[in-house]
Amino acid sequence: MNFRHALLAPCAILALALTGCGKGLSAVKGTVTLDGKPVDNATVTLHPVGDAGQPCAAVTRADGGFDIELPSGDRGALKGDYKITVTKFGPADSPPPESKEQHRVAMIKRGSAYAKPLLPEIYGNLQTTPFETKVPPTDGLKLDLRSDAKASTSSSQAKAGG
Repeated sequence: MNFRHALLAPCAILALALTGCGKGLSAVKGTVTLDGKPVDNATVTLHPVGDAGQPCAAVTRADGGFDIELPSGDRGALKGDYKITVTKFGPADSPPPESKEQHRVAMIKRGSAYAKPLLPEIYGNLQTTPFETKVPPTDGLKLDLRSDAKASTSSSQAKAGG
């Protein structure tokens, strides 16, 4: 093996590692708006439908943009069908409960004793979210939320992205 081949092998391995080759990840980017305005610090989560895929998420930037990552920190998502939830929480209106029992009751009633949802709850519930996508997406995801959104009994689903 000559010197040139000795250099090419590590370079090829490095190139494969940097491109994510072999992981089967596809870039998933998008924006979140509420009534047409960007939503910052919201959590966008992709939940796999069926056996394909893996849960992944992102936190939106000030412009509402996001780039999905796996829990490992790798950018992108595995191929498959996903439902999408969008959540954002702020401080609770009431102080934290003083006892464990008050905390337990608050968790059951609100889902969190210390935070309140800042987005309509329809978007944060896997059963009521209108958003779904297929990875790889054909376009960036546009998650346009409405402050007056309510859960519907209809089974129709809105597609995210293009």
